[in-house]
Amino acid sequence: MSKFLSRFVQDDLRREGLHLLGIVLGAVCIAFVQFFAWAILSETIQEDPFGLTAILFFASQSVLLLGFLYVALVGFSKEMRISITSEGVIVAVPGRSHTYTWGVIGEVSIIDADVYQKHYRRYRATQLLGAVQSSKVVLMTTKSGPIVIGLPAHENTQFIDAIHSARGLVRTPSDFSPVSV
Repeated sequence: MSKFLSRFVQDDLRREGLHLLGIVLGAVCIAFVQFFAWAILSETIQEDPFGLTAILFFASQSVLLLGFLYVALVGFSKEMRISITSEGVIVAVPGRSHTYTWGVIGEVSIIDADVYQKHYRRYRATQLLGAVQSSKVVLMTTKSGPIVIGLPAHENTQFIDAIHSARGLVRTPSDFSPVSV
């Protein structure tokens, strides 16, 4: 649902608030639909608890609940493609593409996802590309503000290695330690 909201709302905090509001309203609507259906079908179900009506009622409850939980909590993730070229880094998600030239990119490091949630997420200038999928995320500082890239855990170091090799830099052990704020 958050991905759907991202088409209409650009502010991350507002989108998160709308996402939580949508989950609560969806849960309340599902509860009302279930109560209403039970009020209509309760006599038929109590007369024949193993009849077709009862089976369809309880199966529809389960499917509706599981479908709601999937859409609200898991959702559908978009495929993100990152290309590292001689000009810079191109991050493309369906519907939009971001190009960052080497002159704009500053430090690139791995930080804890908690540091992103407690610190960087609160700044309006911070852009989040991709979903935060692990306990670590990539922080790329640019002249226009920090960019947080959520990648699977095993791809974080691959991404930083690729950036350092494209820039011709050698990584030091301090590059592996999380940045503290």
